[in-house]
Amino acid sequence: MFYIPPIFHVARVNWRALLFHWRVLAALLKLCSQEVREDFLAQMFGRRRGVVQVTGSTQATELMQRSGPDCCVAAQATGSTQATELVQGAGSDRSVVMEAQATVSSPEMDLIQRPEPVNCVAKGAQVMALAQVAESVPEPGSLGNERELGDDFEIAPVVQEWISVRNAELTAFDSHFHLDRSCKTTKVGSIEALVGHTVGPMPEVPVRVNGGVAVFCYPPNYPREYPSVTGFGSAVGVHPKAPLRDVKGVVGQVERELRKDGVVALGEIGLDRTVPEREWGRQEEMFVGLLELACLRRPVILHIRGQDTYSCEASALDLRLMQRNVSPTQRIHLHCFTGTLDQVLSWSTAFPRCYFSISGQAARFDEVQKSAVRGIPADRLLVETDSPYLRVRSKKDNTPAYVGEVANTVAQIRKDTLREILRTTAENGRRLYNL
Repeated sequence: MFYIPPIFHVARVNWRALLFHWRVLAALLKLCSQEVREDFLAQMFGRRRGVVQVTGSTQATELMQRSGPDCCVAAQATGSTQATELVQGAGSDRSVVMEAQATVSSPEMDLIQRPEPVNCVAKGAQVMALAQVAESVPEPGSLGNERELGDDFEIAPVVQEWISVRNAELTAFDSHFHLDRSCKTTKVGSIEALVGHTVGPMPEVPVRVNGGVAVFCYPPNYPREYPSVTGFGSAVGVHPKAPLRDVKGVVGQVERELRKDGVVALGEIGLDRTVPEREWGRQEEMFVGLLELACLRRPVILHIRGQDTYSCEASALDLRLMQRNVSPTQRIHLHCFTGTLDQVLSWSTAFPRCYFSISGQAARFDEVQKSAVRGIPADRLLVETDSPYLRVRSKKDNTPAYVGEVANTVAQIRKDTLREILRTTAENGRRLYNL
């Protein structure tokens, strides 16, 4: 049997008060007409405080039919009734107490005061009510996934939609996620569905992703048409670990893709020294060939990964190849940056329009890497999920819905506020990609 707190509130998602709150609302809504339901939902979406008129036209209304452990639910109501109805349910272990307070018309009473909690347990099955029920809506961001709460009620999908809306106060820009691979692992089919999709635990920092860059870096997965979603763009490239050897053919294919609508960047391309050494020459040849497609109006997204923790040698080689093949005014996005402060300074000096993107790996950064994160200029900082990879402190598949956790990690490292990191990185991402 659950402990029932003397004062109910819904400040945290897992409080039992919240569970009772939604079950009572769901039960009451099932008794109402469709018109009243629609009015209630319209008020809930439109204001922090919603009021629903509950009209009972029959003499007997069954509030609860579900069986379960003994519990007591108290709902406060105001109306024209003069007494308190105790509702008893035959054959049920649940008890509902509905307290009705007489309407007060005196000018001093602008608000109806909530009475002291009723410490009463009764059994019953019928109620006669003509009441107004007022409930406070929890603060935005305070609710998580409550799918279990509404499974037995018809309004569950609406509750889910409401949760998404209320958790959407913070917005974010995911500067790098793999749409093709993420959709394959999560079984969703669009950017709109992916950015709100979660795998396993809900995000610790729920955000509404309203912008980002979907990356396609494996030629067999290039789509016929690229997504056209406001705030989002697509990037086309060839991952350095892709087993492709026809450099001329691949470069020609990427060039054709770059002309398509919705494509805003070249990438990801670069070097990855975690493959056998015999592959390094092919990687460099492919990288240099693809750099022929670089232009000032289109950012280049770089993948740099070495054999050491900070990828120092790979970064230095990438930097030399870039200096030989592209303009110093080229816009660059160093994706999944894990390097040192010296690398930040070297790249920023050689390419003043170079941006550094931090992923979920930041949760495992050592002090050298944290120093580099703090040294990135504020107007060159980005965050990313690299979805479906590199989830913060988890081995589960990643999605853009978890980019808030990355931003929160960066905020802690830089000793800044989460809101400021989200705002700054979103502005930087839109500026870099002209979105």
